Amino acid sequence: MTNSGSRGGSWAGVAADPTLDLVFLNTRHLGVIAQLQPSTSSGVLPSFGKQKVPTNFYVDPQGYPCNQPPWSELIAVSTKTGDVMWRTPLGEYPELTKKGITGTGTAVNDGGPIATASGLVFIGATTDFGFRAFDAKTGKELWRATLPDDSLMTPLTYQAANGKQYVATVAGGGDAAFHIPAKTTSGNATIVAFALK
Repeated sequence: MTNSGSRGGSWAGVAADPTLDLVFLNTRHLGVIAQLQPSTSSGVLPSFGKQKVPTNFYVDPQGYPCNQPPWSELIAVSTKTGDVMWRTPLGEYPELTKKGITGTGTAVNDGGPIATASGLVFIGATTDFGFRAFDAKTGKELWRATLPDDSLMTPLTYQAANGKQYVATVAGGGDAAFHIPAKTTSGNATIVAFALK
């Protein structure tokens, strides 16, 4: 077994606001246990093996990561300087929040953000069923909705025929094995859309 720290953006990609010269990405900070296996590549592209699935995290007896939080964050990076302009924990565990333990983020945060011309950053990505809007300039959480299940995809935005702008995401359909602590989800997916005022 090998020990590697997972620190960096997820494979869901980033969002950009060219007027603010910022890119936004979600990151996670976890110690993971993984096993490299021989590649099953066709040989067309170089391949260096892959992580064995499922990946195991170093967790305490209650199932929470052993390393110090935040376990995930939403980060804004300047495209001019490469500096981190702001960072904020992404997600929460309500049972820890009730005990006064805040700012943890959730251990798994799959799914990227989108940025709107109105200066908002929308993201689901967390395992607390939250879908959030952040101020693109400051990183302050401005709004949150609780969905019927996780939203582990990158949301989209569109303008309807009536001129209103909407943000949509999919709740559910993910893999409950990635919940930390473990919990059961339905496996069903629901499309959810919100109108911007």
